[in-house]
Amino acid sequence: MLNGITIAICTRNRPDDLFRCVQSIANQKNIPSELAKEVLIIDDGELAEHYLDAFKKILSHPKINLRYVKKDTPGLLLSRTTAVNQANFDIILFLDDDVEIADNYLSLLYDTYCRFNNVAGIGGIDTIMKSGGRFWSWISRFFCLDSGHPGKLSPSSKNSSIFRWNKMVDIFETEFLSGCNMSFKKSSLKNLQPVEWLSSYSLGEDIYLSYLAQKEGPLFVNPDLKVKHYWSQISRDKAKDVAFTETVNHFHLLKLLNPKWWNYLCFLWTHFGLLITSLLFENSRPKVSGYIKGLHYLFNRWYRRQFRRSKETENRS
Repeated sequence: MLNGITIAICTRNRPDDLFRCVQSIANQKNIPSELAKEVLIIDDGELAEHYLDAFKKILSHPKINLRYVKKDTPGLLLSRTTAVNQANFDIILFLDDDVEIADNYLSLLYDTYCRFNNVAGIGGIDTIMKSGGRFWSWISRFFCLDSGHPGKLSPSSKNSSIFRWNKMVDIFETEFLSGCNMSFKKSSLKNLQPVEWLSSYSLGEDIYLSYLAQKEGPLFVNPDLKVKHYWSQISRDKAKDVAFTETVNHFHLLKLLNPKWWNYLCFLWTHFGLLITSLLFENSRPKVSGYIKGLHYLFNRWYRRQFRRSKETENRS
């Protein structure tokens, strides 16, 4: 029997977006009375006191306890880790601060956990997310960004099959959840620790959390769990930095997934595709520069490692 749910919101200098998110939590309907609830705000920025007072007031009617944690060291994965350590209840629902959840989200999430009691995590879908049409779907498949199956990562560890989720009707098993609204049993994240390559923006941390949770049980997506993810641009990193981080982090994620030699070829092919599409269709030179910088960084690390191994072999002989 689940003892309750902790709604963890990791935020940084987006108080108006956060206010809308908290308001959508306060507007929830048909929440089981036996389900204990708390909102845990993990702050990497400077949230003014009057916002906290307002949050407490709007959460007082549905009787949801509010807790606030101010972090000194920034980083999204570190915020996730802090939330796991601070959470009082069995289920942790991670919401981005710029999402708005449907008014039946919490009741439906609870029902889904009761229905699938062996599950490690459950997520929902972003109703605003658009696939980009048939052409972009073909491009994603061609460059190994999309696996072709809604619940599978691509051979290069990409999760663009998430664009298929809005077409799903029934609950399905998945290898990853969407970071903007993903929930886990707290016990399934017992081994969560900060890692060096997931720092700052921590792009790909949702795949990392999903990877850890799957060791304890399956993950499911319920298409009836709906959110609107507004993708606020406030406090987001620059395009060049995001492209660099995307390249490096997904390489580390790929290494976690027991890759074969051809997975590394797919990784290179995928990032060649990202270079081409960024240049031709987005005209984003900063992104192109970031992808090139990331591949150069990875190649140098591999080359230095091979050089050291060669030297060690020479010294032993």
